[in-house]
Amino acid sequence: RRHRRHRQTVVAGSPILLPSVSGAFLRIPSSSLLRPLRPALFLPPSPPRHVALSMSSVSPPPSAPRPRPTVVVVGSANRDLVCYVPRAPSAGETVLGTSFAATSGGKGANTACAAGRLDACDVHLVCRVGADDSGRALLAGLRAAGVSCGEESVVEGATTGVAPIVVEEGTGENRIVVVPGANSLLTPDDVRAALARIHAGAPGGVAAVLVQLEIPRESALAALVCGRELGATTVLDPAPVPAAPLDDAFLRHADVLV
Repeated sequence: RRHRRHRQTVVAGSPILLPSVSGAFLRIPSSSLLRPLRPALFLPPSPPRHVALSMSSVSPPPSAPRPRPTVVVVGSANRDLVCYVPRAPSAGETVLGTSFAATSGGKGANTACAAGRLDACDVHLVCRVGADDSGRALLAGLRAAGVSCGEESVVEGATTGVAPIVVEEGTGENRIVVVPGANSLLTPDDVRAALARIHAGAPGGVAAVLVQLEIPRESALAALVCGRELGATTVLDPAPVPAAPLDDAFLRHADVLV
């Protein structure tokens, strides 16, 4: 009945307009009236059909994980003996302290421990400690931080390096004495052998070599030279500051000077 309200005079060959269920008009050639109109012309459009695609058909194949870079620190490992005092004693004076702590330290061990805690690379420390309680405690702490230390790190008959430290509580100023102990037994041949072994076992080789000056100077230089030969980035932290100027070879073989 609805269509009767929209009567039109149909001229042969001209189109006509018919209302649809949605209210819009359909333009239909008059010739189509010679055959029954399909009901589908007056129905609202069907909702689009969605085809489910599995993620495997559109996602790129997963790439193989990259090997973690390998960082080698060649440096010292000490037992720090820290005394906190109101003020540092003058020459020949005794001052009562307020507290004491025995901690793991050494510029090499501190650097390696910080890198290991980042958990972004494989970290090795080339060092020497004594076969004593301090040495065992140092190695245990380093391994807990994710740092690898070779069995050759322990030297029988040697004592672990120690660093007595006096810290003024009010200012934070400190005074440090380092007794190298086993650190002084790390030789250039030891350094070269350790770097070659670590480089051969690392999936991508050694990426970086970090060096400080709390070990024999010739061993520190050997680490920089060998690191360059292996294609690693070499980093030199010239601390503690040496009394005599550094040889030019240190700067020539250091990519980064801290």
